[in-house]
Amino acid sequence: MGNSNCDTCGHDTSMCICPKQIGGQHYAATYQHWDLCFDCQVPYLESCATKYVSRWWKKGGFQDLEKAESYLLKLIEKLNAGHVSMSSDFNCEESSHYDADEAFGFWVESASIPTEEAAICLEILEWNTVDDIAAVAARIRRHRQLASTKGALHPLAPYPTTND
Repeated sequence: MGNSNCDTCGHDTSMCICPKQIGGQHYAATYQHWDLCFDCQVPYLESCATKYVSRWWKKGGFQDLEKAESYLLKLIEKLNAGHVSMSSDFNCEESSHYDADEAFGFWVESASIPTEEAAICLEILEWNTVDDIAAVAARIRRHRQLASTKGALHPLAPYPTTND
């Protein structure tokens, strides 16, 4: 009895997570969020924030946007306390098949991430200063407030950026 390989990733199906999607279709993509985070060494807090932004209207609703903002506020807290380094290093591993821009683009396309959510995720991944993180957290907060007043769960429409 031989092993079969996954049609998506090519791994032995007995060791592959691809066919084992648990709880919905929000991760139904050939290149998933965890692939992007692993290949590009995305730190934990940024990884969590981008996960919630990329799926909020498909899974957790407005609470996912709130969670994304909370992860960014935790990142600011840790940066200000000197517990993490002061720069994002969105850069794929040497062993990855993609550079960071290619990996991000492939994830966005594969997972059907809408334009505004993709833009917010990229801002999260490419921050340079605490002010950058605070600005994207404020952008998420404005989107959450606007979306919750409309009461609809659908991808975000571009929202004008303003200084808070």
